[in-house]
Amino acid sequence: RTGSPEFSMGCCALSTDLSQSAVERLVKSVNASWHGTIPEAELKELLTLKPCQAQAILNVRRKCGGLNREFGPILLARADDLGFTAEDVRATLRYIREEA
Repeated sequence: RTGSPEFSMGCCALSTDLSQSAVERLVKSVNASWHGTIPEAELKELLTLKPCQAQAILNVRRKCGGLNREFGPILLARADDLGFTAEDVRATLRYIREEA
């Protein structure tokens, strides 16, 4: 029954304060990790997210951050074994995050 009014409200039926807070936290999080300035189009997309969408992305970013800290050194060692630099790895991950 995905068309029911109860379902469509879902987790996005949150207070305006919580909505603004989740979106603001997401924008700050993305801004802190983005290489350079967040493109205008990307910022506009972030600002249109519903609170539950922003919170979901924050949860994924938090989980990925932990995985990055845990497995980043292993990835860098493997890349080094293959003849790639740490900057090569960072540039590839940046491309995946921003372009792919």
